[in-house]
Amino acid sequence: MSIEQQIARSNQWQGISGIVQRLSAILCAIARPSLTQLVSRFALAVPFWRSGVNKWDGFLQLSDVATLLFSTEFKLHLPGGPYPFPAPEVVAFAAGTKP
Repeated sequence: MSIEQQIARSNQWQGISGIVQRLSAILCAIARPSLTQLVSRFALAVPFWRSGVNKWDGFLQLSDVATLLFSTEFKLHLPGGPYPFPAPEVVAFAAGTKP
């Protein structure tokens, strides 16, 4: 590759970099990063919260669905093949009470 081609490539990347920096500045001016991060955190928290709440029937009482998932669907993936959990009720309760 000649020096002229290298300079042309370098200028091309600088042009793209400048465009990306300008777009980033515009986005930061329109939507403050702290507000955007807060909205994103709540948007991601909702499905996890609903999933966790659906596993409980009351105070410290697991739903049948949680126990069923840990006894039939969820497996331990260890060498030698997937194995069922040894005590699905205990493991489901521990997973549900994890902070």
